[in-house]
Amino acid sequence: MEKQKFYEELLKAWKKDEKENIEQTLFFRFSKPIFSEDKNYARISIWKNKRCNGNGFTALYRKENGIWKKMMEYNQVESVTTSTHSRCEDISIAYYE
Repeated sequence: MEKQKFYEELLKAWKKDEKENIEQTLFFRFSKPIFSEDKNYARISIWKNKRCNGNGFTALYRKENGIWKKMMEYNQVESVTTSTHSRCEDISIAYYE
């Protein structure tokens, strides 16, 4: 199979998977931020979840000239999700020449 056809088939498989498995899309969750008394610092927890796993962290931000900048991350965690209706493998396609 020529390279172009291979990538066309891969893209088609990827789009089909995204359409049929919407629950496996990448999602973000954010905690309610906690602000310092002077409102120049904030702490927030962020989770990034995707197919069958995810990771998260807590971050400390500082406001500089009206822009929030991340100072540090801590409490990194990873999660694994078990599902009865989906598989955790990456998308793959088979082709024959």
